[in-house]
Parts: sequence; C-alpha cells; structure tokens
Amino acid sequence: GKPVLFDFFYTTCPGPCLMLTQRMKMIADQLGASLGTKAWLVSITVDPEHDRQQQLLDYTKEQGAADVKGWYFLTGSPQQVDQVMARFKLKRQRESDGSVDHVLEFFLVGPDGHQMVQYLASDTNPTKIAGDVERAASGQQAVGSADAIPPG
Repeated sequence: GKPVLFDFFYTTCPGPCLMLTQRMKMIADQLGASLGTKAWLVSITVDPEHDRQQQLLDYTKEQGAADVKGWYFLTGSPQQVDQVMARFKLKRQRESDGSVDHVLEFFLVGPDGHQMVQYLASDTNPTKIAGDVERAASGQQAVGSADAIPPG
C-alpha cells in the first residue's frame, strides 16, 4: 500500500554501486519523515552468494545508511533474487572474470504494486525522484522526467 523505490547493488562493487547507494541516500534525506511512514526504499543485492546479512550490515554502516528508517537492504537465495529481478525484466549476470553485472537504474513501484517509473541512475536528480515518490504516496501519478524510462 506504499510506493517503493528499488535499486540493485552488491557490497564488493568497486564503484557504480557506491554511486547508486549515495544517490539513494540523497533521496532518503529528501524524503525525511515520509520515509518509512509513506514510502520505502529497498536495495537488493545482485550477489546473494556473497552478500549475507553481515555483509549488508557492514555496507549500510560504511555508507551511512544503517540508521535510515524505511530503507531496507535485502538478500535471499539466488533464486529469490532472480525472481524479484525478473519482475523488473532484469537478469543477474556475471562477467567472465566472475564480477557481477551492474543494474544502473532505480525503479519506482506504486502503492498498487505496479511499476510507475524507471530512472537512469547515472543521470538522476534525487530531488526529482523524491518528489515522484511523494506524489505516488499521495495517490498522484509520478511525473517522470527526461531521465526516466517508461516501464515495460
């Protein structure tokens, strides 16, 4: 019944995931007290074989996100992660060197459980996304923007 902004990351990522997490942190800061009461942020690891609860906890502490109410860092079995990613038309993939492919988008899912907006994380305006999340929480359609990709 609440909108959720999703992203996908892994704790041993050398760079892009850190950027995604910092942008999510800026969005969380913009949402303030609305986060956890009117909307949620959910970050899901794409490396569940490595990222267990302790790795996620350490990562949230390193990124200044451990005490942010309403922002969840999740892992699960590889099959569970694959199932969630498939809902966003994503596949977990590894490179030949064993590293994990990055997912460089954010996904806003409305209170009805349907994807509303997909954002290119590299060009994201955290204030704009926070506004879209707040509009979704109040029952309005998220506006999207030039950095948004239509869902589907």
